[in-house]
Amino acid sequence: MTATTFIEISILCIAYLIGSIPFGLFMSWIFGLEDPREVGSQTIGATNVLRSGHKGAALLTLLLDVLKGSAAVMFAFVIAPSLMQLAGIFAVIGAPIMGKILPRSDARIIGTCAFIGFAIVYYMRSYFYTDLSEGYIILPTLLQGIPMALFFTPLTAIILSGLPPEKIPAAAGLSSFARVFAGAAGTSIMSTIWNDRTIQHHARLAELTSVNNPAYVHALAGIQTTLHANVFKAQNLFEAQLSAQAAMLGVNDVFLLSAVTFIVIIPLIWITKPSKAGAKAAAGAGGH
Repeated sequence: MTATTFIEISILCIAYLIGSIPFGLFMSWIFGLEDPREVGSQTIGATNVLRSGHKGAALLTLLLDVLKGSAAVMFAFVIAPSLMQLAGIFAVIGAPIMGKILPRSDARIIGTCAFIGFAIVYYMRSYFYTDLSEGYIILPTLLQGIPMALFFTPLTAIILSGLPPEKIPAAAGLSSFARVFAGAAGTSIMSTIWNDRTIQHHARLAELTSVNNPAYVHALAGIQTTLHANVFKAQNLFEAQLSAQAAMLGVNDVFLLSAVTFIVIIPLIWITKPSKAGAKAAAGAGGH
């Protein structure tokens, strides 16, 4: 794994952790207000903090929650700068719609659709290559907004299903902790798999770099002719291209594994029996 790749993964992990900071809870503690998990809608959003009567704390919560959402926008900017404004359009449009239809729907069906959507998106990404155009990169990112809108609120409904109101705040906090921890662990595991697969692909591609391989000899000759380089410089440039291809193939393997994983874990959703109370609590959590 290159230093640039490590930095990009680190930035993504940091952005994810920043997005999980409960600013509403922190503002309540700082201003000496009631625990927002025990009043009103029992959520830590700006709306519930405002119910405490402190407009300043609610405003700070709103601003900080908006700022932590910028991590997704910055990620889209890295992927495709000219199209970053469109990256989350489906998630933005779908989130309020989900809050309306969830109380009248089965969260397991919506969650299943979300998992299938994620699997499709990741399967599309498993066919990327190094010379891919910007449009092909942004398409899965756009489509991912659909399962994103179908994922979090129904999942919260399933988690909170059947719980009495007094236990919902504790369950929501435990769920948030488990999500952050699992996200960090999953990122570490996938990074390791990516590194291992990159090494394997590099070894297999390197086996073809022989003077007895006409394609390899022709590629070196093309580099020497185009760049007016000597044979050693041509070999170094070819090695850089080979490493990039190996890393790309490793990424494809990770996305393919992710797609299969989402399909395999769908039955876990149907083990649960979500209730209407859980759906309403989740819709309130998503809305505030």
